[in-house]
Amino acid sequence: MVQSTQKDGSLVFRFSGRLDTMECSRIEGEVTQQAQTAGQPVVFDLAGVDFVASAFLRLCLVVQQKAAGNPLRLINVSPPIKKVFKIAGLDKLVVG
Repeated sequence: MVQSTQKDGSLVFRFSGRLDTMECSRIEGEVTQQAQTAGQPVVFDLAGVDFVASAFLRLCLVVQQKAAGNPLRLINVSPPIKKVFKIAGLDKLVVG
């Protein structure tokens, strides 16, 4: 599940549950389209997430690429999920 809001000049996506391959396929179009047209930094809030598949890592890279030079940041990332990003070499996206 994903919800988007505007906060402090950023487009914030709040994710919850498992971000497995099927869920990422379901939300990818909506998330990338909003990020591409937002014209502002994008934040992924993972406070409610307990699992990420490689499809979510791909979604992060796609959003970062399509966000037209606006940065992508990840916040509220649990230690096990931080480890996944570190192993993938994407730990620079994780803010806290």
